[in-house]
Parts: sequence; structure tokens; C-alpha cells
Amino acid sequence: MLVFLDIDGVLSTPSSLAAACRGGVKRDEQLRDALDERLIKHLSEALSRGASPLDTKIVISSSWRILFMEQLPRWLKEKGLSYEVIGRTPKLYTDEPGVASVARGLEISAWLWLNREKYWRPRYVVIDDESDAGFGHEGRFVKCDMNRGFDMDTELYATKLLREINGADPY
Repeated sequence: MLVFLDIDGVLSTPSSLAAACRGGVKRDEQLRDALDERLIKHLSEALSRGASPLDTKIVISSSWRILFMEQLPRWLKEKGLSYEVIGRTPKLYTDEPGVASVARGLEISAWLWLNREKYWRPRYVVIDDESDAGFGHEGRFVKCDMNRGFDMDTELYATKLLREINGADPY
């Protein structure tokens, strides 16, 4: 099972980020502290009940992958997410003003295409707070409320979806 994982709005909310970034400065340690252990616990529970722990791998699809990919696997592990991070989606957008960005769902599709030999017809789920991440991944998309993150309601929905994707009884 592959998990395409966003961070902001999923494992970090505006309130956890504000609390971690006192003084308005975003340093590495403050961003690490913005990862909400309560939300990470809900995600871990959903993954452990809906997918095989030995078979589950994480691909970072968050914008955090651009600046913090080296630190992010360690931060997630320190906060209680014990699943292996195997990579990140490619950056298919530009920072140039006035140029449209590519939907995150297309970046996920690109990762799947680029890794098709190793992960042929993979079981996967996309977890994000932005609707564009679900583009092309209908039936595999878990949308979080950016202000609540991966909370108990999301955990219940994700567990059911993961079980369906794995061919198990969703209840």
C-alpha cells in the first residue's frame, strides 16, 4: 500500500503551525514541532487497521518535500509515524508569477508513471486537504479539513477506504 501524504492541513494545522512558529519565524525545529502528534496518531491507527503495516510505504506529496525532504522522514518518526518514507512526488509546477501550477494529483500520477516498473498496479491512497490532489485518483482520495487535519472522522473514513482498496471487509 502506497500512501501519498500531504503535511499542511493533514498532520499540521494552522493552529499547530502558529503555536510552533512563535515570533513568526519558521525554523526547521519549529516546523517539526508543528507536526501534531495527535493527528499522526490518527493516521497511524487508520494505516494499521486498514493496511498491512509491513506493506505500507509513504510518498511525500506535500510542498514540504521541496525544502525539508531530508529532515521530514526523521521528524515523522520522532512524532510517532513508523512507516517507511520511500520518496517524494516530482515538482511539476513553476514559481514564475502568472504561470499556472499543475494539480497535485498530476504530480502523483507522474510519480506512479515514473515508478511503474517497481509498483505495477499499486494499491494506494492520497491523503491531502486540497481537492486538486484527488484529480485522477477518485475512489482513492481522503480529503482532510485543513483546520482539523487528520482527525477522528478522517481516521474512520480512511480506515474504511483502505480496507476497501485492500479487498477486506470495510467494517
